[in-house]
Amino acid sequence: VIYSGLVLNMKGVERAAAAGISHVEISISASDTHGIKNAGMTTSQALSQAKDMIRLAKGFHQTIRAGIQCSFGCNFEGEVEAAEIIRIIDDYLEHGVDIICLSDTTGMATPLQLEYLLGKIVPRAKHIPVMLHLHDTRGLGLVNVLTALSNGVTFFDTSFGGMGGCPFVRGAS
Repeated sequence: VIYSGLVLNMKGVERAAAAGISHVEISISASDTHGIKNAGMTTSQALSQAKDMIRLAKGFHQTIRAGIQCSFGCNFEGEVEAAEIIRIIDDYLEHGVDIICLSDTTGMATPLQLEYLLGKIVPRAKHIPVMLHLHDTRGLGLVNVLTALSNGVTFFDTSFGGMGGCPFVRGAS
């Protein structure tokens, strides 16, 4: 069993370390509106802080999963450009994270989007595993998993029994 903690700021990294958590997810939103609602920061503010969080987590010898919320779209802002996701991933990779996690926070991912984005990201990540956090909001969860598997993804973040979702994203089941 691996216990991990989602951390959105420096205090979260410190609290996770104090609690003995050896795996953290430093997760930022690719959508400014979602990021402000979720963590009180724009994407650029969160990415800047993430660099310090990564350094701190490394100091605690924590495994770092670097997440990108709203990787496949945002119900507040619409489409999120693939170039923005790639820019964030490049920054994460430059700072030495252990895992990349693309999150379908609002449940907007489609198999075609997944295939396109994973085709750009999996080779770029090289030896760093790419994982997905998917939602089944529009009934595409299973087909998205199959698409991801056929594109080299073998790690998935999920919940069971109807738990999960984002409290301020209507319908993100």
